[in-house]
Amino acid sequence: MMFRVNNSLFNAIRDAEQLHAAFDSTASDCFNAGLITGLLRGLDLPGAAALGCAAGALSAQAPGGTSSCPDLATASALAGKATVREATVLAAGEMAG
Repeated sequence: MMFRVNNSLFNAIRDAEQLHAAFDSTASDCFNAGLITGLLRGLDLPGAAALGCAAGALSAQAPGGTSSCPDLATASALAGKATVREATVLAAGEMAG
């Protein structure tokens, strides 16, 4: 999952087991909730992004709207397995070196 903050692009990479999406209509809501929760709990931006990515990924595993949103402990456990790194944004036509 990639996101932009203050003109910096971040790529959150999850080094956890492969998750298969069953339903994605609440994934973005759960990502936002995880990101905001992480920031409000004092996590740095990469840590909060990892929590948001984990919450969004877990919520997409089952249908059911908000009933599929994970609890904080479950999302935090998955976020603990994540690696978040800043991504390099290339201009159109530019090749990575």
